[in-house]
Amino acid sequence: MTVFITVIVGVLIFSISQYVLEFVIKPRIRVNNSYMILSQKFLLYQSKITNYNLSQEQVKEIRSASTEILAITYSYWFTFNKKEKKEALSLNQSVNFITHFCLHRENLKEIDFSEEWNNLKKKKKLLIEFRETTFQQQSQESELLHI
Repeated sequence: MTVFITVIVGVLIFSISQYVLEFVIKPRIRVNNSYMILSQKFLLYQSKITNYNLSQEQVKEIRSASTEILAITYSYWFTFNKKEKKEALSLNQSVNFITHFCLHRENLKEIDFSEEWNNLKKKKKLLIEFRETTFQQQSQESELLHI
């Protein structure tokens, strides 16, 4: 009887550990990897992003990484808390807002991006570095260079 109980307890412990591995640890690893990929894309295309000059393929890569973070955090509702889900949604909105204007530069003059950049800079897991400039400052700088 002792052997039977030992086997049952061992199977239960193994089952619980597999549950924790699949539904708690692996989703967090996937989210961290997605943050790493998003950081890599931001650093790789940094000059193009600050000049709002990304190609459609580059925008697709950046949006894909941010959307994966959002999808994973909302798919595993018991693994991620409300704060993490809200942060992922905010990140995704900021990335979509900025990348939209990388494709549609004609509307840049009326838009202030400082709030979106600051929102991205606040993310602890996201590594980005941008010099804060507005489109008007960039236009003034380019006019000075042409003089």
